[in-house]
Amino acid sequence: LSVNGITEFTVSILKSDGNEVTASGDIVLCNDEKILLRNTSVNRLVCPECFSWDIPGVDSLVEDSTSGTAMFTYFADSLLQDWSLIFSDSLGICSDTFKVTRDVNVDYIDANFIVDPSVICDSSGDLLIDNSSTVVDDDQYFYKWDVYNNSSTLFSDLDSINPTVFLPSPGSYNIKLEVSSITGCSDVIDSLNVVKVTPDTEFTVSILKSDGNVVPESGNIVL
Repeated sequence: LSVNGITEFTVSILKSDGNEVTASGDIVLCNDEKILLRNTSVNRLVCPECFSWDIPGVDSLVEDSTSGTAMFTYFADSLLQDWSLIFSDSLGICSDTFKVTRDVNVDYIDANFIVDPSVICDSSGDLLIDNSSTVVDDDQYFYKWDVYNNSSTLFSDLDSINPTVFLPSPGSYNIKLEVSSITGCSDVIDSLNVVKVTPDTEFTVSILKSDGNVVPESGNIVL
């Protein structure tokens, strides 16, 4: 069934949206992505049981002999990872091994933030946003903030890690944070009605005249 040199497989990244992207060099794993090895050997359909994977030190390994795939991930950066597909015929006469070595950079991002205060008891005020995002790497990261309500975007910033935002009027405000890195990985959190600015407490003084008219009064009152 086999001669040397016919065992091979492809390396792809299974993206979080389900798309499969060929990985020809070292690998960067973003949120919810997995590495997918696909057996493309000549004899895969003739003798699927003749093939086995050797993939040490990975997380969440799932093998499917029917499709000839192996799917897995890593939770930390892993250098010089060896992945092998081994062929051995049923008689033990012919054998072949195809090996790929890759570096894997894990760049998981969890965008998050905390606001202080969540209620501003005035008609306007300053809002402090504390970036509480977590990242699993030492790459360079970028933070894009948008503070908006139903009518407009009041604040947009590309530089601040922990911005201070002035909220000019009463109402509810939404905050969106996108964290991205130089690897191309990113994560977004968009929180609605996360901050509320209450209006000032006030009232007016008027005199209700005997004829039913209402007259505003700003000074001392004579009835």
